[in-house]
Amino acid sequence: MLVGHQKKIDFLKSCFALGKFSHAYLFSGPEGVGKFTAAWQLARELNGERLADFFSSKERPVDSNISVLEPARQEKKGVIKEKEIKIDFLREALKDFSFFSEAGKKRWLIIRDAHKMNLSAQNALLKALEEPQKNCIIILTTHQEGKILSTIQSRCQKIKFNSVPLKEIKEYLERKGFKNAEKIAFFSMGRPGWAVSLAQTSEKLAEKENDWNEFRKFRNLDGNEKLILAEKWAKNIPVAQEKLRFWIWFWRAEAYKKLVVFSEVENFYTRIEETEKSLKILEETDANPKLVLENLFLNLE
Repeated sequence: MLVGHQKKIDFLKSCFALGKFSHAYLFSGPEGVGKFTAAWQLARELNGERLADFFSSKERPVDSNISVLEPARQEKKGVIKEKEIKIDFLREALKDFSFFSEAGKKRWLIIRDAHKMNLSAQNALLKALEEPQKNCIIILTTHQEGKILSTIQSRCQKIKFNSVPLKEIKEYLERKGFKNAEKIAFFSMGRPGWAVSLAQTSEKLAEKENDWNEFRKFRNLDGNEKLILAEKWAKNIPVAQEKLRFWIWFWRAEAYKKLVVFSEVENFYTRIEETEKSLKILEETDANPKLVLENLFLNLE
């Protein structure tokens, strides 16, 4: 079941009903916001199949008309990393994708975290996009659109997914019988996938509570304590990036609440700007993460 974004799904369904659809789509937006779920729901609905609630079942139903390509995950020393999608995996997915669909249905290829394709895989995908097959549709989902070739992007219809209102997430969690729905919705940052993960795993919720306490204490740290924190965060960059995204999200929420006090809003947006710059460096460059975090922490008031 998709939480939020129903208007986007309804719009796309209406386009298909009128015969006005693209052979390739790019669904972009934050992690955990529901891009992949939306892609799967769209494919299932348009093929006349019964929907399933991923969040409750944790299982994705098998569908011979829908192929999914996603990065393999590897855990090392407690850190989970996604491997790149190589050209061999893409070719295999395209081979499955090329099979004929059942009568009256379409063939779908959903590439989850498409930014993980290496350059060779992206070039192979580009060739497939240049020669679209009848009744075959490709959907790319990503939270790092900038890592996907502009030539691929230009051949896709772009659909932007934003955060879901916390009220909708809270109501969904309550319907499913999860406890602490309001707290979990807050920590989810408007991302239904994260909300359910937090609701289902007490350890993850505890981690978010620790992140929140760490955030609240940050302004009282002295320079040396900030350097120690930067060294700690630098040992796990994916986790550090998520912590920074949480800080940015919270500052935006606080700035919105205090729109009438210009000086306070300005301070929030200064912090947001500095943090976004550092986050971009961590995501897109090979800069020393410890130095990046040290510089950021020392500059944040």
